[in-house]
Amino acid sequence: MLAEEVLGPPLLSQQATAESLSIHVVQMSIGEPISEGFGPRKYTTYRITTDIRDHILHSTLSGGELALANGVSCRRRFSEFLKLRGELLDACPGVIVPPLPEKQTVGRFDPEFVEKRRRALSSFLCSCAVHPILATTPQVSSFCEWPPALVRAVLASAPRDYIPSAEEWERTEGGDPHKSALADIVAFEAQARKLREVLKRDHVRELERSVDLMELAQALCSFGSSEYNVALRHHLGRLSQAMGGLSTLSKLQAEADTRTLLALLKDYKNLAGAIAEQCQRRESAHKVVDATSTELRAAQALLAKAAGRAGASGERKAADLEARVAELRARADGAHAHLQLHTRTLSAELGRFHAQKAAHFRSVLAQMAAERAATSAQVHARWRDLVPALAPHADASPDARHARLAGAANGFEHSSLAAPFGGARGWGSPGAPNGTPLGAGSDGAHTDSFVHAMHSHAQQLLAGGASLSGALAHAYTADGDGVPLGTCTGGGGGVSPLNGHGGSRGLTGAQLAATQYSPPIV
Repeated sequence: MLAEEVLGPPLLSQQATAESLSIHVVQMSIGEPISEGFGPRKYTTYRITTDIRDHILHSTLSGGELALANGVSCRRRFSEFLKLRGELLDACPGVIVPPLPEKQTVGRFDPEFVEKRRRALSSFLCSCAVHPILATTPQVSSFCEWPPALVRAVLASAPRDYIPSAEEWERTEGGDPHKSALADIVAFEAQARKLREVLKRDHVRELERSVDLMELAQALCSFGSSEYNVALRHHLGRLSQAMGGLSTLSKLQAEADTRTLLALLKDYKNLAGAIAEQCQRRESAHKVVDATSTELRAAQALLAKAAGRAGASGERKAADLEARVAELRARADGAHAHLQLHTRTLSAELGRFHAQKAAHFRSVLAQMAAERAATSAQVHARWRDLVPALAPHADASPDARHARLAGAANGFEHSSLAAPFGGARGWGSPGAPNGTPLGAGSDGAHTDSFVHAMHSHAQQLLAGGASLSGALAHAYTADGDGVPLGTCTGGGGGVSPLNGHGGSRGLTGAQLAATQYSPPIV
């Protein structure tokens, strides 16, 4: 629970505000854990520092006395915190005393565990320091070693009428207002635990996604470093950078979730246990009232019988029974007053709890939504910026692009694109199943002249700024009559790898230029 932001409720007074139901005099901090002792007697102590808030420290009411109390500190160990909490439970019936972390015997000197415990102890003490009842108890002031001037300042700042009087309670409440309180808080705790489990699974998946995206970024970078992917290196590199950025965003989002809703649910799940603890104590107090009342009625019945007996022995027995009845009546009145105080205090505490919970969850849910929206916007922006960066030739200047196209044309004769038109790697023409290159007709005699003509014509077009696909398309139809140079003019109906069908005609230049790569369906 964020003690600095405790917001009070209250259901008992609609005029009361959150500020009026909390004490804002001091700021507590716990730090500097130190291991003391040796062997089995080794333990850790924590420094507790009390700082007085500026508006109190500079108040004219302080008379300068609080300046001497500012920054007072002491050292306490975990067992002393446990003792303090037990004392507060006994001294403040009905008050929801913040929970403490459980004991641990293994690894209790591990730095990570010590830091986790330090945060939990800090949350506990900060909650006590702003509580309208706990902060005013001698147990807390003694534990923190507050000087008298600071104790007086805390008492003066305590809200008035936080707990309704018995008369007001009798007028406004009827029956047992907390008959189902224990069952309700147990159900709330179970619901909070379930929600937190689901969020933790989502948190783990977010972390796993962050790792997957980083591995994807590394794999893309490695793939781009291959000599077979020189032409794709820039695009793969940009995509790898984007995946690395998305991995970072995913990790930051997972870390943000632990600071918001996950952390809040843990705090309120633990606080629900403290409420259940007070509900159980109230049930025990109710049983004491019932048992004492039953015993009182039995003693009164015996007294009535003894009152009618004559003689000295009867008088002595009646006197003893009268004393017993008086004792039981006092015990019954005390038990009833204790139960009533417990009930009235618990009602005020539950009102404060509900209003505080509503304020905290509204704030955290809004924060969570804002963080998710910001992360989604950044993810969208990264993909949006990546689209033009992955466009063809997006990495090159005009001069570099022209040089690359010219280089592509120079290497065309020895590339896989030239293979279908001629060379030892080409497919056979439809009319020459023995491997005669396309473009040679039925006798395969013109392969060299075909490749030379296409290569020369493509270079001329590239020199004029044409694209590689456009140059190839124009050279492909450059025999003067519009017949593609790669078209077989004789033989049967084989399938050319460029025209995709049998026959004597291939794609036109415009069709080839418009052809785009489509990935295979797998």
